[in-house]
Amino acid sequence: MQELITCLILWCKRFLKRPLFLFSLLLMPLSVIFLQNCHTKKDAVIHVALYAPEQDSDQTAQELADKMVSLSNSAIKFYKSRTPEALRADIASGKAACGYILPKNLDDRLQSFTAKPAPFILAVCSSDAIHTRIVNEIVLSKLYQPLSYYRLTHFLSGKRDISSEEAWLRNTYQKYNSSELLFRFEYADGTENTFLSDPHANIMLLPIRGMTAAMILLCCLAGGFFRYSDTSILLLMDSRKRKLCSLLSLLVPGLFSGAAGLLTIKLTGTMTAPAAEIPAMLLFLLCCMSLANLLYVLCSRQEFYLASIPVLVVGSLIFSPVFINLESFASGIRFLSRLFPNTHYLAAIYTSSSTTSSFSSIISSSVFLICSAASASLYSRIKG
Repeated sequence: MQELITCLILWCKRFLKRPLFLFSLLLMPLSVIFLQNCHTKKDAVIHVALYAPEQDSDQTAQELADKMVSLSNSAIKFYKSRTPEALRADIASGKAACGYILPKNLDDRLQSFTAKPAPFILAVCSSDAIHTRIVNEIVLSKLYQPLSYYRLTHFLSGKRDISSEEAWLRNTYQKYNSSELLFRFEYADGTENTFLSDPHANIMLLPIRGMTAAMILLCCLAGGFFRYSDTSILLLMDSRKRKLCSLLSLLVPGLFSGAAGLLTIKLTGTMTAPAAEIPAMLLFLLCCMSLANLLYVLCSRQEFYLASIPVLVVGSLIFSPVFINLESFASGIRFLSRLFPNTHYLAAIYTSSSTTSSFSSIISSSVFLICSAASASLYSRIKG
């Protein structure tokens, strides 16, 4: 046991003394900090133009426009146009996906709408796309509060005189009113999508988890490379301890990179419950170590091992659902993506809302781990 602890300490010192390894560990959290600071709201995916009359003519319309602008995030950006003609020009040129022209006397229009419904807000769009309907819902949610209050007072005034109770009625309405959207956005697998409603959301951070998983895989594979050059230091041990100490060269970089990966995910604000994150990360580390061990057993020369590292890392970025899920275009890619441990890890995290899907992802990760470990053991016996 003392020899294993000594071997673990030696491996830790060896990796921490290498500047490139330290740079790889720091690259993950630093990239998140960089993206959080450099990304601005002008890079939003959807741009929406707003026109409101001057402050002197209609304060309600200006307040609504200012509230919409404050809701801008990396997914949707609201901005003001000087004139209705400028708004239409922006939509025609493609600068904005859609726009809204607010009328004068907006508050009076809202009050009269309860008694005589008539459209008074003009929505201009370049095409009837799904994102314009989502923006319509967001705009409607901000108009719903005053409109519903006027509907309530109009209904009650037809029943009895409420002039003496108007202050109490307004306070009670504001107390129980909710400004939440009518719709709740989520992805196809059931996980919640908050990027359309969170003003601090950064769409550039969406693929960070997948990129972090690829970096962890790279660190584990890099640790396997040292097994070719450092076998001489283990000759004094018996065969069983020698194998365990050799596997520590995979475990040490995996643990360091896993800790850096969890810190990175924490910085992005996308971390789920630690009870789900930590076991999934540990299982992913075991899969990466098993894959690196299988690769070490199959490649008799270190040149072949080094040549396979970029293939596996780039393949995990392409075939795993990091930037795009290729399975939605070609179902046959599903079997190819299962060859990379990143796919099993991302599936276990992204399907955490579904117990059955999460359990199946854990089972598939365990099968991947067992198959790669068994293949390495079988090949080493045949080779020996």
